[in-house]
Amino acid sequence: MDALDQHFQHCLRERIYLHNVAPKTSEWYRDVWHVFQRWLATLPSHERSRGAISRSDLQEFVVHLRERGVKPVSCNCYLRGLNAFCRWLHHEGHISQAVRLPPLKLEKRLLALHNERTLRLILGYRPKTFIQWRVHAVACTK
Repeated sequence: MDALDQHFQHCLRERIYLHNVAPKTSEWYRDVWHVFQRWLATLPSHERSRGAISRSDLQEFVVHLRERGVKPVSCNCYLRGLNAFCRWLHHEGHISQAVRLPPLKLEKRLLALHNERTLRLILGYRPKTFIQWRVHAVACTK
């Protein structure tokens, strides 16, 4: 077990016992770390053995994920976990400079809910009972 892995295990123990994270959250941290470790294993041995994470490491990791077809929203999940670990490394004095990578910009997609014909039908409807008026009011305001 290398130094970085030992630091991660220590960080995870602190998260579990001192910050009281949920079991699913600790499992998520382990998954993030496992994926990052698999990526680290692909690096040459002289880059792997330096025992610290740099900003360029995080950037290369994100590039690797994107090249594999991982969506930006999933990359942001990995970044959240790694940023938390890097923050812990900095607070504990294992790295001298704080390392953080901001989340990737995400595409904002607007869903077309109704076409013009449907909107005209909804707006042109004349309710007769109180229940119909209530449903119609909700439909017109959504």
